[in-house]
Amino acid sequence: MAWNVSHEDLLRNFFAEELKQEGIDYKDIKKFTYKDDQGLYGEKGTKHEVYIVAKNNKVYLIEVKSHGEILTGLI
Repeated sequence: MAWNVSHEDLLRNFFAEELKQEGIDYKDIKKFTYKDDQGLYGEKGTKHEVYIVAKNNKVYLIEVKSHGEILTGLI
């Protein structure tokens, strides 16, 4: 068992069937990083990384984490 699997590999493997059913190619997924300088979505200075797919008049946001946390300030 390999422990050095990247988040991108986990994402691709975990969501492969769902993405395929939606007609989304993994190459369509783009990584977006946002630094929350004001503390709007957690602690000030926290970096949030999400993967975004905008296709077929839909927008998908996928966040892959290696730990859990409570988020505040969300809709």
